[in-house]
Amino acid sequence: MTKRNRKAAKILIIIAITLTVILTIYTHAPHNDYVRIHEPLPRMAPAASLAGAFAYVSNFENVSEPLSYYGWIPISGLTPTIVTQPNYWGEPALKSMAVNGEPQIDIVNPSLIVRGDQFLSFQVAIYYGDGGSGFFGLVNGNYQPVAIVGVANGYVWAGPNLTDLKPVVPLSNLSNALYPPGWVFIMVNVFNASTPSNKTAGWVMQVFVDQTDEPPFEVSVPDAGNYYTAAIITTKALSITRT
Repeated sequence: MTKRNRKAAKILIIIAITLTVILTIYTHAPHNDYVRIHEPLPRMAPAASLAGAFAYVSNFENVSEPLSYYGWIPISGLTPTIVTQPNYWGEPALKSMAVNGEPQIDIVNPSLIVRGDQFLSFQVAIYYGDGGSGFFGLVNGNYQPVAIVGVANGYVWAGPNLTDLKPVVPLSNLSNALYPPGWVFIMVNVFNASTPSNKTAGWVMQVFVDQTDEPPFEVSVPDAGNYYTAAIITTKALSITRT
């Protein structure tokens, strides 16, 4: 890689990822030295949607472990690496790089995902300090996004795919966040909003960006029910860790 390419690909979206399907209104977090408990994101889904069966938590505490140890599979681009800089309050990060315009894509091992649920939640902490662009969310069996959030061009974005993204909040608004400088913490609910009285409401994604004092941003994600697994999609170098 040339010096110019290395510079252009120097982002690191250090993403803290927790992908959870809610079984009840209250979910308990696993107890270990790396867990921080956050206020729950308001859940506005119909009661019929609040049913689920699995929880998947991704963290990268040990730089010597292979990516498969953490449940991730690279399917496109350069193989990502676990790094100690930048880090999230001392926790290592997964550094993923896009080179020469080729996205780098990592997926969660599909065997860890239960499909067919009506309500899912995930959390992600993204490092944007080096100016890169990257996304995390749900993808279908062809690894195409169906509900995704991320950072690019000075904004947090959300949408059903990479060509239909809506700006959620400028990154410049995050100066008073409780997270390390250069980080943004995003909480997401994805659910089937249809009810007996409104059968055509379809799937919706609620997005809450911590420390912005804004109500959840809502966007339609009509194909989210076809989720197959979760993915990191790096469009300009990036790196990820868990909160």
